[in-house]
Amino acid sequence: MTAPAPAAPRGRGWGLVVLALVGMLLVPEIAAIVVPVTRSMLLVLPALGALMLAGWVAGGSIWLALAWVAVSVLAVAWPPAASSFDAIERGWAVILAAFFGVAVLARLRRHEVVPSFLAPALAAVALAVVLGGGVLLLTQGGVTHAQSLVEGEYQARLEKPIAVWEQYFASKEWTDAAAGSPAVAEFGADFLTQLRALPALAMAYVRVAPAMLALESLAALALAWAVYHRLGRRPLGSPLGALRDFRFSDHLVWGLAGGLVLLVVPGVDATFVAGLNLIVFFGALYALRGLGVLAWFFKPGRAATVLLVLASLLAFPIVMPALLAAALGLGVGDTWLDWRSRPRPSPQSSE
Repeated sequence: MTAPAPAAPRGRGWGLVVLALVGMLLVPEIAAIVVPVTRSMLLVLPALGALMLAGWVAGGSIWLALAWVAVSVLAVAWPPAASSFDAIERGWAVILAAFFGVAVLARLRRHEVVPSFLAPALAAVALAVVLGGGVLLLTQGGVTHAQSLVEGEYQARLEKPIAVWEQYFASKEWTDAAAGSPAVAEFGADFLTQLRALPALAMAYVRVAPAMLALESLAALALAWAVYHRLGRRPLGSPLGALRDFRFSDHLVWGLAGGLVLLVVPGVDATFVAGLNLIVFFGALYALRGLGVLAWFFKPGRAATVLLVLASLLAFPIVMPALLAAALGLGVGDTWLDWRSRPRPSPQSSE
């Protein structure tokens, strides 16, 4: 067993944690194609169990660790896997959680300072990606088989809502309404046409499924970290900070640069897909960093934040792309300009 971990402030309050938990549960129900793993708790609970084990090794309660490990095992084993894709999801969850626990303990052994969340989380995601990718590359037909599994899974997810809408548009209520109004009939026909085009769009989305899996895994690890620092007896590091303080090593910009380089390599589809996934993953990280810069600069209160989120949802096609583009530019620029090291403009200086 290691020496007790350095003292760290515990997480306070459950409001944002519960909100994040509800979000992780609702997103797969609203837009199943956005996240590769629709059972969000399949990623969160094993990671929480690994943290509880790490907390016990660092001097915490063994009974708390055993209880959460049992919950994690139950989450992974039940219900039994219904498909090959389901089995792969469970394997990924176990590997990710194991690497996360090992990465946290390794940092506790090497550093006297209390480690933050992001470094061990990124290490765990990277190791899981390398291991999973290595297995696929070393297995004959592994990459092709994995791609076909993902394509089949995404098609199945889209076929369910399409079937529901087709059944509704074929019902007597709709046919009667459409018969009495040409505009209603035209709307229904256009809607079905766009809906039936979604599977083809999903096949293009399959290309960035690895990056989306890595981002979803990172979000699940963050939620597990937040819950642990409210339940665990032995803090393993600093609780998650505010968005305005979010930053990471400037060396990660090379991941974004590498993605751009791979994207322009001519004639090789595999390098294009790899570059695309690197850009999506690191672009999301830098966009989040840019949002942190915006939060630091404007210091929005909770009411302003809620209004911004509501405005983004109501005008999603216009507001969200512009906001993400601005955040990405600010995040990348923060690598060299370090906006938050500068004095924040005071109201007097702007007059």
